Amino acid sequence: MNPDPKPGTGALLGHQWEPWQLAKWCYEAGWQDAFFLTTSVQVILAESQGYDHAIHVNLDGSRDRGIWQLNDIHKHITDEIAYDPVRATAEAFKLYAARNGWEDWAAYTSGVFLHDSYLGRAVRGVGNYLGRATMEVPVPDWNGKPYEHSYSPTILNYEHRLAGMREHLEKARNTLGFGAKTEAVVWSTQLELGKALTAAVPNHP
Repeated sequence: MNPDPKPGTGALLGHQWEPWQLAKWCYEAGWQDAFFLTTSVQVILAESQGYDHAIHVNLDGSRDRGIWQLNDIHKHITDEIAYDPVRATAEAFKLYAARNGWEDWAAYTSGVFLHDSYLGRAVRGVGNYLGRATMEVPVPDWNGKPYEHSYSPTILNYEHRLAGMREHLEKARNTLGFGAKTEAVVWSTQLELGKALTAAVPNHP
């Protein structure tokens, strides 16, 4: 284990997980609405870029750890839990549910999570996760022959819907840019993206 950084600094360590994998863990932990699922991935990316051993040492000596940057002020969240993406996400959802929001994360309260980079990567990650999940849905045998997913009309239909989601993303990029915009515009655009993701896989289990 590497020594902790100096107070007031941090380091991105360990493995950097893909946004679709982050979306999977968040979905399984409890964020199952497309809008909130996207937001949860944005928060992770803004906090740690998805690195499972990311660490930041605060000026008061407390430590933020793992993909969720869970502070060790939570004594029950050990390093073992904080650096395990699955267990850390389960604990993060408990904190979220207790607060009914992401107020425990500076990336959220500061609005950093709304940056185009995190928004775009999170939307693509959630879309990719839903696509993978759809491919795993069993299909009835055809004339007694096992069916395997391929680029059939069903999947092409999904791709068509996903393309619609990408159009929303491009619209968001053009609307938000990288300059300062009102929070109302940001939330309105993100809500559109959430609706597009929900429409992408209407039969997602």
